[in-house]
Amino acid sequence: MLPFGANIQFPTGQAPSYTSLMWIAIGGPLFTLIAYAGSPFIPTIVQKEFAFIQLTLLLVNLLPIYPLDGGQILCNFLLKMNPKKKIYEYYISLSLIFITIIVVVILLMLPQSIFLAVLSLLLWSEVMGEWRFRKYRSAFEKVVMNRLT
Repeated sequence: MLPFGANIQFPTGQAPSYTSLMWIAIGGPLFTLIAYAGSPFIPTIVQKEFAFIQLTLLLVNLLPIYPLDGGQILCNFLLKMNPKKKIYEYYISLSLIFITIIVVVILLMLPQSIFLAVLSLLLWSEVMGEWRFRKYRSAFEKVVMNRLT
C-alpha cells in the first residue's frame, strides 16, 4: 500500500492498454463519489465531516498531477490518442512543475497548513520519483512492446 493508494500487478507480464489504465484510474474517483453519495445513510453525528472528507478527497484526487487518478486519466487519454513516449515525459515534467508551485505556496502559509504541507511534500516526492525514472519506464515499455510483436 502506498501513501496514495495501491499498485496493481498484472500476472501476464504484459503491459495493459492505455484504455484499461484509464478505467482503473477512474475507479478511485468513482468509489469516492459513491461514498459521498452514501453519506446520508451514516449516523448524523459524523455525516457532515464524512461528506466533506469524501468531497475533498474527490477534488484532490482529480487534480491533473500524474500519481493522482486525475493525472493518470489525463495522461493515459493523451497517450491513447498519440502513444509517443515524449508525451509521458512532458506530462511528468508539467506535473513536477505544478506540484512544486503548490508545495511552495503551501509552505508559505505555514503553520496553518501543516497537514497540506505534509501531504503535498509526499505527493511531490512521488512525482519526483516518476520524473527520475521516466526514461526507464519508456525503455521498459519499448522492451515489452518488442516482446509482444
